[in-house]
Amino acid sequence: MKLLTHLRLLMESEHYSERTIRQYKGWISDLIHFHYKRHPLSLSDAEIRLYLHALRHYHGLKRYKLNQCESAILYLYRNVLGKTDFVITDEQHPIHSPHPVMLETETPSRQKARPQKSKQRARAGLSV
Repeated sequence: MKLLTHLRLLMESEHYSERTIRQYKGWISDLIHFHYKRHPLSLSDAEIRLYLHALRHYHGLKRYKLNQCESAILYLYRNVLGKTDFVITDEQHPIHSPHPVMLETETPSRQKARPQKSKQRARAGLSV
């Protein structure tokens, strides 16, 4: 069975949305074509990081798209190819770290800006 067909069937059996399946297939297909149609099992960790580096620096992808791409690659290796211990390592930008990331609250400058906007809306008769 072809890799992308197997990916689709597995994701459908796990009740992923059609849109997510389409996006994941697109990212995996792009990874394979980036490395001249080599099978993902033959790719090293450095080659996967090279692909992500190219997306980040040469194609200017936003962080949320990179996260989606990384999730697709992790799903491929862990669920489809059976490498359950697979991780993507990147010293500059840790990806899917095993420890939860604590998000910062709003910065003081943004906190000051928000009430002013709501006051301006209230003066204009707009709802907040």
